[in-house]
Amino acid sequence: MLANDGKNMWRNKGSLNFPLNGLVMYSPLWHPEQQGFCESFDGNDYLSNAVANFRSGDSAGAIEIWFRTTTTGAWQTLFSSADEGSATRFIYFLISTSNTIRLQQRNNDADDKIIGTTTVTDGKWHHAVFSSNGTAYSFFLDGAVEEFTVVGGTDSGDWFADTALRDNITVGVIEIDSLLNYFTGAIGWTRVYSREMLQPEALTNSQRGRNAVASDDTGLVFNLPMDEGTGNPVDDVGSLTMTSVGATWIESLSYFDNSAGLWTPMSNFGATWDKYGRTFDGIVDVIKATVAGLPQNNEPVSIEVWYNPANDTESDGWIVHWGALSSDDSYLVVQITKKIRFAFYANDLDTVGDVLTPGTPTHIIATYDGTTRIIYINGGLDNSDTPTPATVSGTNLGIGADNLGTGHFTQGIIGEVRVYNRALTAGEAMRNYQRTKWRYSS
Repeated sequence: MLANDGKNMWRNKGSLNFPLNGLVMYSPLWHPEQQGFCESFDGNDYLSNAVANFRSGDSAGAIEIWFRTTTTGAWQTLFSSADEGSATRFIYFLISTSNTIRLQQRNNDADDKIIGTTTVTDGKWHHAVFSSNGTAYSFFLDGAVEEFTVVGGTDSGDWFADTALRDNITVGVIEIDSLLNYFTGAIGWTRVYSREMLQPEALTNSQRGRNAVASDDTGLVFNLPMDEGTGNPVDDVGSLTMTSVGATWIESLSYFDNSAGLWTPMSNFGATWDKYGRTFDGIVDVIKATVAGLPQNNEPVSIEVWYNPANDTESDGWIVHWGALSSDDSYLVVQITKKIRFAFYANDLDTVGDVLTPGTPTHIIATYDGTTRIIYINGGLDNSDTPTPATVSGTNLGIGADNLGTGHFTQGIIGEVRVYNRALTAGEAMRNYQRTKWRYSS
């Protein structure tokens, strides 16, 4: 499923160079799109600014927005500018009850209604562009031309200059004679241009990712990066402050749930982004997630991680963990000074020698086929044994500490984490190392 996900962040070199058979979850903590913030909307939240006749001189232009939602069958506003005193003057970009993108424009006349064809309520990040050349509209979704149907009015291309008496701009709701059609989900970088955008530029911006600046800032008149992480988001072109009503900042950290084919949010408690992964302070930092399908009881498992320790004195730093905090009830990979331990909590296998050096990334794969337990370091077999069977249960995953975030904190950089529901082979261990090590070279 991962290879067909279509999400732009996986188009980078080497991102898919690992086996998908048996993959449960994958979290690329190193990836640029695993940093930064976005605004979360719960169905009652919105952003607004009471600016009068926003961009009233623009007869053509484009709106560009990143969003993610799983809410289906509902009208959901992405961006709008409207007259609060009536329901007859607005320009309005939204998700329709058919779960596709939609544009509506009205200037006390017939309501132009243009609707796309592709479902966007799948929980994935989508990049949408609504563009006008002054006489007709264009839609682009995730860099591709989005076919649309005119379901009301005409394909007029009417834009801000054609929509009078507006007294606001909003994100996450339309404010006309009342507040309507709240958005539920996350919204990221939002831009407005005073010129038409064509498909090649839309594709470039989609491929550059949600946290990248515009590929061409000509005519960029409103730029809302959504990267503050606190307070109200601010347009850094016109200095318009978007007042937040209920919307909350969240980090954009997520993992890929291979069985569901969805990017699923993770909860980050302090770990900071670095181009090689997330840095954990060894004191309070932890990333937590609920992951359906984690191997249970004595089921086969592989845990794969790139790890760069901050020191070689840490005696109990848990790198990846799930299960209970009792004997034989967990799967975990642990730093023990210069060694790596693959533990079933109190049932342990350590590397034969010292394999960790502070400042040096190390590739670790710990496998168990239900009988034999193996640790591979940098693609090579280091140690193996035949342990007492595990009795693991639970779906709460911890990265950088125990899965409760209460102790066993790791100090170092964790680059990526993968969990499989089978034991990877020796050949796969070497291939995964060879195909991912480029990310961690200086």
